[in-house]
Amino acid sequence: MEKYQHQEFEAKWEAAFQKGGLYWAGESVDKDKYYILDMFPYPSGSGLHVGHPKGYIASDIVARYQRMRGYDVLHPMGWDAFGLPAENYALKNKIHPSIAVERNIAIFKQQLSILGLSYDWRREIKTTDPRYYRWTQWIFLQFYNSFYDRKAGRARPISELAVPPDLNPEERRTFIDNHRLAYESNKPINWCPTCKTGLAKEDLEEGRCERCGSKVELKPLRQWVLRITEYADRLLADLDLLPEWEESIREMQRAWIGRSRGVNVNFVIRAGGQEIGSLAVFTTRPDTLFGCTYVAICPEQPLLLEIAPYINNWPEIEQYIHQASQKTELDRTDLNKDKTGIRLEGCEAINPVTNQAVPIFVADYVLGNYGQGAIMAVPAHDERDYLFAQKYSLPILPVIISSDDHLPYTGSGKLINSQFLNGLEVDEAQKAITNWLVEQGVGEEATNYRLEDWTFSRQRYWGEPIPMIHCPQCGTVPVPAEELPVLLPMVDHYEPSGTGESPLITIKEWLHTTCPQCGGLAEREVNTMPQWAGSSWYYLRYLDSLNDKCLVDHEIERRWSPVDLYVGGAEHATRHLIYARFWHKFLYDLGIVNYPEPFTKLRHVGLIIGEDGRKMSKRWGNIVNPDDMVAEFGADALRLYEMFMGPFDQSSEWHTSGLKGTRRFLDKVWFLQAKITNKANDLALEAQIERTIAKVGGDIENFKFNTAISALMILVNKLCEQTSISRDSYLKLLIILSPFAPYLTQELWSILGNKGFISEEIWPTVNDQILQTEMTNLVVQFNGKTRGTLSLSVGMSQQEVVNIIKQTPELNKYWVDQTEPQKIIFLPNKLINFVF
Repeated sequence: MEKYQHQEFEAKWEAAFQKGGLYWAGESVDKDKYYILDMFPYPSGSGLHVGHPKGYIASDIVARYQRMRGYDVLHPMGWDAFGLPAENYALKNKIHPSIAVERNIAIFKQQLSILGLSYDWRREIKTTDPRYYRWTQWIFLQFYNSFYDRKAGRARPISELAVPPDLNPEERRTFIDNHRLAYESNKPINWCPTCKTGLAKEDLEEGRCERCGSKVELKPLRQWVLRITEYADRLLADLDLLPEWEESIREMQRAWIGRSRGVNVNFVIRAGGQEIGSLAVFTTRPDTLFGCTYVAICPEQPLLLEIAPYINNWPEIEQYIHQASQKTELDRTDLNKDKTGIRLEGCEAINPVTNQAVPIFVADYVLGNYGQGAIMAVPAHDERDYLFAQKYSLPILPVIISSDDHLPYTGSGKLINSQFLNGLEVDEAQKAITNWLVEQGVGEEATNYRLEDWTFSRQRYWGEPIPMIHCPQCGTVPVPAEELPVLLPMVDHYEPSGTGESPLITIKEWLHTTCPQCGGLAEREVNTMPQWAGSSWYYLRYLDSLNDKCLVDHEIERRWSPVDLYVGGAEHATRHLIYARFWHKFLYDLGIVNYPEPFTKLRHVGLIIGEDGRKMSKRWGNIVNPDDMVAEFGADALRLYEMFMGPFDQSSEWHTSGLKGTRRFLDKVWFLQAKITNKANDLALEAQIERTIAKVGGDIENFKFNTAISALMILVNKLCEQTSISRDSYLKLLIILSPFAPYLTQELWSILGNKGFISEEIWPTVNDQILQTEMTNLVVQFNGKTRGTLSLSVGMSQQEVVNIIKQTPELNKYWVDQTEPQKIIFLPNKLINFVF
């Protein structure tokens, strides 16, 4: 018998699968639902490389498995097509983004179509479709027309905001705008000089633009901001509702939100012996207040302008503020860099617990986005304060007894030099000083967050227009919902201006409009939304993609939500995943969705790196095209190889030669058809088949695809040793292999005279009776030390056991340097000991 020729049937069966509607979801109301979702791709390049499909193949295996288990599976796909990735690609290739996106989507979709991925393409979406971004704009308007009721713990319509009755019209508008969940700000933002746009904090990696790697600058710009910080507590607390998220991802979100509990301490500011103002300082260590020997404020601190007339060296301070504005946050906080600051001559702060005056410095290592943009410096117990105090010869006063005389000391201990706190442990002192500060009216308990409100404007062309209008008479007003979508105009030139203005400002026929309130001349908002906007809710649109009356039907959403399994990259933990949870909670407050969290289970995919050990990139010339691999080895061999490379969540190095191994395995499966007889298998073989069914099913559910494939290979090798195998056993093999290799198994299924599609078969039920009568626990030792046990069928040979151990990560890790052992002690059905 010749080896199988994948070219003869893979395209044939793919066409049959699509024509037969095998992957359509929602066709049966009698089945339980299972919603499995891939993070949809940016169609911003000229095609996929072999690293991209790893997550798609894994989710497809799970989707096929769950269909065979009787679930109504929703497995959709779409395109995250707005934003910097697509626009930068279009600029580089000198074509319009809309053309680039459509061309790239066609390439991506063709590549995905030959990989056997079971998507319901009827639900396909793209964020650049006006029928889609109409609802992205609609959600923005809901943010604008809502405020967060902290007492109720949810968003409410802005019309329900309690406004003080004695405000004049201008004050009333300011009060309302200051409570909106979407608001305008002129604070300095992160600016990428290469991409020529503002960036959110989440768009940075170590102070650089995560897209182009350029060092960002701080630049004052008018921009729209979403008040995500109002949801910080819920985003934190509800991580406990997600036990099926990997703990590493949950911990990354906790760290990014960065909740700190402490006290706002009020320092009186004096100049020339008179009080000229006050400064609130947030601290998580109020117990060290007696050790405060200076106060430092950030260069952006508004207090500086208020007290400028009292600062004797104001020109020097102004110059320092300008210099600080040119530095990144990373530069300003780097412990390895020299700390700088300038004393405010003529001004001093009064420590509220000692009534002693301490100097005030403006220092760029203090950040305006944390606490109140000011710190009480305790050099004896903080590394940065200590270095600063040494540099400027400031007093260093220990207030906690340390185990040695080394300073700064940041551990626990008893308080000293602290009056009524002396002798208390740190935790006791914190409670005592907090109570004292509150009782004296010079402090209050407070919570601070590392998370910042979301800078939502982008000064670029390729994004959703923000649906707002600027009227000289009425101010900023929203576009009426019935006039959505605000269409992005088609233009010949869309290059970023670099001035802080969007290129849309030059499209006069689009820019000029009428005010929806007074009917007068007005201008549209020219900034666009970030690339994260459309991806913050796309999983909902798949459920009801053709609905033109609402974002998603309430009952349809109740049926399909939340997403049961979400698969994608860990790099999105503090970007997309936080944004999507934020938007979902807001929509939950509005009653649009039925559940508080969007994604029940999350699995992150490890990278596939090039054969040279580097990330696959055109720059390195190490990209491997999956089309070429499918042409040479077949889609099934590629699918198996990517899942067999190693644990799913870990990085793996690509080796094209590895596909030869998975192809040889499939050839063995193909050749086994010649051994089919009506003769029954012996009990040991039946037990191994049952064990493999259980193993493969369990491993699919636990994302251990490599060990599932290993079990299949062991079974196939066993079957190859037989002179004959029963038809029933071979069909069971094909069924449990089909999620991994849908084309070959379907071809063999058809050759054997079976009707319909193998993917519609029921996943085999494990015969526990056979397993229980033919299983044994074998002890595994390395150099005489027990490292684990294996549940195996009775009668397995030494080599079979060795092969299983080599494919079991929990045991293989004890294999010394992967060298052959000096001796193997094997007691059948009882023990194996490797001596190195």
